Amino acid sequence: MKFKALLYFVLIVVLNIVLFFSEGCGVNDLRHIRLSSPSDGAVEGIDGGVSDAGHDGGVMNNEDDLSETVNVYNIKNPSDPLHPEPGTGIIVNGVIVSSPCVPNTTETGFSKFFVEQKNGGEFSGILVIAPDELIVDSIAVADIVDINGYYTEIHGENDTCSSPVIMAKYISTAGKGVLPSPEKVEDPHEIASGGHLLHEYEGVYIEVGGVAAITSTGVNSRWKATGGLTIGNMFFSRPVSAGEAFESIAGILHIDSGEYVLEPRFADDIRVLGHRFYDLDGSFPDAHPYDAGQLIPDSGVSDGGADGGIEIDAGVDCSTRAGHAVISQFASRGPSGGNDEFLELFNPGVEPINISGWKLEAASIAISDGGSVSVQWNVRAEIGDSAASPVLEPGGYFLFANKNSQGGYSGAYYDAKYTSGITDQSGVRIVDADGNVVDSAGFSSHVSEGKEVKNPCPASGSCSASVVRKAHAASNAESMKEGGADSESGNGHDTDDNFSDFVIIENRMPRFSGSIPAVNPCQKGDVIF
Repeated sequence: MKFKALLYFVLIVVLNIVLFFSEGCGVNDLRHIRLSSPSDGAVEGIDGGVSDAGHDGGVMNNEDDLSETVNVYNIKNPSDPLHPEPGTGIIVNGVIVSSPCVPNTTETGFSKFFVEQKNGGEFSGILVIAPDELIVDSIAVADIVDINGYYTEIHGENDTCSSPVIMAKYISTAGKGVLPSPEKVEDPHEIASGGHLLHEYEGVYIEVGGVAAITSTGVNSRWKATGGLTIGNMFFSRPVSAGEAFESIAGILHIDSGEYVLEPRFADDIRVLGHRFYDLDGSFPDAHPYDAGQLIPDSGVSDGGADGGIEIDAGVDCSTRAGHAVISQFASRGPSGGNDEFLELFNPGVEPINISGWKLEAASIAISDGGSVSVQWNVRAEIGDSAASPVLEPGGYFLFANKNSQGGYSGAYYDAKYTSGITDQSGVRIVDADGNVVDSAGFSSHVSEGKEVKNPCPASGSCSASVVRKAHAASNAESMKEGGADSESGNGHDTDDNFSDFVIIENRMPRFSGSIPAVNPCQKGDVIF
């Protein structure tokens, strides 16, 4: 085993030498060299006595007990007294996964993802590359993980462009955590190639405001934004038009092919600035960014916003807004088939809701030959104290997903999983810790609130549509779809009639506890931007 560890160390050293003399400094250079970790059998460790990738719940160690226990701050900050030398065996415990896990596309057998210290900040994030056999049960955003491996720095032609990387040998998960808030960057120049915050924020989840597209591009392509910032497509991409303005763009900053790139992780990381466009002479329109129909009430007095708040859109009827958590979106199948399903929970109120102990239940409907109907409710998932977010914040979401060893939910992120599916023509409900029904929805009149909603998906095959609760009474399918006028106003409309309360959108957009909270169009009081 010690010989294998030595061989792996030599591989890391050779890798650094090769990349130091190569052009560019991106982590994509890793794809051109075959990476492999030692094959480990029953190796003595400090967790349960056997190196089992930490699956017995202990803290991992490598076979020769020479690894240094460090945190990401130690690794990323070269001035830190505990900063390890390249090639050092390291143990990093209790970090949170900050990005989806994706294949290292041109190097078969390896995947990559980013992790971050729970407190965030400068030097808090780093890239992890691991053999696919270590990626057990699909590592997801907000997972807490322990990693044992080797630290290396991948350099280009000069030391101003380097990418610290953890080469993982063992990975174990330790429940769910809460994602750190993105670090705020005011000027995109600061994180574009040549900017002065690159070293501090490389690998970190950050958010930059006031940016616009300089180039037009289709889906699955990079594009240039103001300040010379490059927006990547590692995890998520969307078509953009030159001049399209954004309230903010969040993502992971990293080095790729010699260039610093901001990588949005999900659709929620890109906040569209209404339907406004940036003036290519370098200025933004004078109108307020929220003048596109999603206006929020100030003091409740019609004063033209003179008291500093923003007045409510006259078309928003707040009388039907729910005062409790609601089922906001669900689908009984998806692009990957019948098990690709989810249910989304939303808090339309102004106070946090403790959802620990709440259950997702699915209906089983039986109709006898004589026409009598019996309904049995079966628990699919329960929210425990270790869930990603056992408190549902105002405007926040919680996502249940059907996820098992055979696949299921095709999205990259969720908060709680279940492994037994929901039938296409039944219903679902949420029950609190005391057994009270919080909300229900159904495709059948036997289990729905009021009139049932129609299932947009066929009884077999794949489907990209979902059923979405309206933001308010005037919302419709067009306004509730991604990018629509009400898509960021939450899902608070509730008249206890599923047919009236929900609409069908063609492309589903599930949200989870780490998604950007919805704007409450009925919130009283001034709004801080």
